[in-house]
Parts: sequence; structure tokens; C-alpha cells
Amino acid sequence: MTDSLELPALGARRSVRGEVANALRAALVAGQMRPGEVYSAPTLAARFGVSATPVRE
Repeated sequence: MTDSLELPALGARRSVRGEVANALRAALVAGQMRPGEVYSAPTLAARFGVSATPVRE
């Protein structure tokens, strides 16, 4: 008896690091953040609702 396993299509994989990078770019373009200003990883992590690791990456 041969059973085949069908996995659901995953589509585009979500990257938290990529999501944070996009959010940072958007905040800079919108003027919500200033270029050249130093922001702490924990503060940005809280702002974006993620851990500090993807912010540091």
C-alpha cells in the first residue's frame, strides 16, 4: 500500500526580518523616524511587536 502525503502550498514564506526591514523603510519614508538617529533594538522591537533579534538582524 502506498500512501502519498500532500503538503499544502506554502506560497511566499514570511520573514520577520524582512517584515521589520520593510516597516523601518516605511517609517523612514513617512517621516516617522529620522535618518541618522540612533534607535535601540528593544524600543523598535516593541514598536513593531517583535523580539529584538529580527530588529538587530
